[in-house]
Amino acid sequence: MARHLLGDMREKFNRKVSALTTKTLFRDKLNNWLGYLSIAALACIFGLLISRDLMSGLAFFVAIVSFVALVIFLKDPEVCFYFFLFFAFLIYWFNSALFHGDFPVGLVYDILAIVLLLGLSVSRPDFRITLKYFNKIPLVTYFFVILFFNVVEMFNPNSGGASATNITGFRKFLDFIIILFAAYNLFDSMEKIRKFSNMLLVAAGISAIYGCIQQWFGLMPWELESILSNPIAFGLLFVNGEFRKFGTMSDPSIYGLLMTGCTLYYFILGIYEKDKRWRAAYIIGAIFMLLAVGYSGTRTAYATMLAGLGFFILLNIDKPAIQKLGIASVIGFIILMTGPFEGIGTIRRFRTTFIGTQDQSYKVRLEARAFIQPYIRSHPIGGGLGTTGFNGAKEHPGHPLANFQPDGSYVVKATETGWIGLILVCILYFMVMRTGIRGFFRARSPEIKVYYSACLSAIFSFYVGEYTQLAVGGVTDSLVYFPLIAIMLNLKYFDTNAEPRHPEISI
Repeated sequence: MARHLLGDMREKFNRKVSALTTKTLFRDKLNNWLGYLSIAALACIFGLLISRDLMSGLAFFVAIVSFVALVIFLKDPEVCFYFFLFFAFLIYWFNSALFHGDFPVGLVYDILAIVLLLGLSVSRPDFRITLKYFNKIPLVTYFFVILFFNVVEMFNPNSGGASATNITGFRKFLDFIIILFAAYNLFDSMEKIRKFSNMLLVAAGISAIYGCIQQWFGLMPWELESILSNPIAFGLLFVNGEFRKFGTMSDPSIYGLLMTGCTLYYFILGIYEKDKRWRAAYIIGAIFMLLAVGYSGTRTAYATMLAGLGFFILLNIDKPAIQKLGIASVIGFIILMTGPFEGIGTIRRFRTTFIGTQDQSYKVRLEARAFIQPYIRSHPIGGGLGTTGFNGAKEHPGHPLANFQPDGSYVVKATETGWIGLILVCILYFMVMRTGIRGFFRARSPEIKVYYSACLSAIFSFYVGEYTQLAVGGVTDSLVYFPLIAIMLNLKYFDTNAEPRHPEISI
């Protein structure tokens, strides 16, 4: 009897504490006596700690800010998602400027992904229904096939067992699926898709403008210090008498490829946008992003820009205006390749992208691929994740792939996961493009077609970039690439006379 009475008292106490916390934090937003008391107590503790030990005070402050952010993110996962977006675009700049490259970017990335998923499960009433329909999508099912294959690769006998790279790769892929699901869940209307486009414009625009500032006014002191202290980084970044620009990201290659995808996305939205203010914003943003592509000195980005633009033109070739755009693009390319612009370093770098076998680095790529092809053919599941390059030499010394420097994502997949892994990834890319192309030709609304065109062109540019770089799978590009896929998965529900997104909710 006493035990039951004690249990009832405990349950009643927990309900009162929960109600008081909800009222203080969410309804009143600390605007009551308990909120004032809590803030005063925290201020006193912070002052006491910082007077005795600066690091303890700062750690306490960070803990409080993190707790407040956690509460906000769990209550409103959309805020968490957009914080995640800006984190991905700006964290490498803060890491370089404030932490000298020592900030645990990957760990915070994982935490934000988990908090985002928890926030969706706690605050979204349609979470379970959305998850059920999400898992029924064939493309999503295939993502889990790739995830399962990554688990199998952990036990690849050619790699000698699981390593830190195996675990990191598995963890990152889980994060990617969470981001895809979160975007699919949150983009439940055209207004939400437009909101994402506008928020991405701000994040990408800041990064693009900063890259232009680096070009026009020079690199910041801490950026120069980091580059000059590393001979390898200096050799990669100092080309043709000037530094390649990387904006707010970790390196010029990632920067150039991501800015290319964003340029295509906003250029396409801009030329169709009816609101003059937003059209101007999209076009101006695309111009800054295009300049950032040029200043990055990433030759792959130059090629992917043309590939993405060409794909968009072919997708809409039946329209006279797009035919004229195609003719103008060809004329512009000829002028850049043959005009009197030898004195401009960016254009010289652009021209070397298209000289083919005359380029020495291209010859080296061909020789390296010819060298590794026998190994790929004889190892169907590859040498194991993380066995190539400097990382392979560190984690798998003596491995046949250790110190082999792959020149593109497809080569990495072929060597580390074998020709089976490469085929699986190519099928995934095919399914993504097929989803968008089918949606484009079935769409009735002109606006829906525009968004399909923009997403497809940007994604296609990433896939072309994978030939010589790692274009998909990084911290920053994952907050662009997977939301674009989520947009394409949702667009069909917002078309004219479309079926409900989730019939169970609509009823």
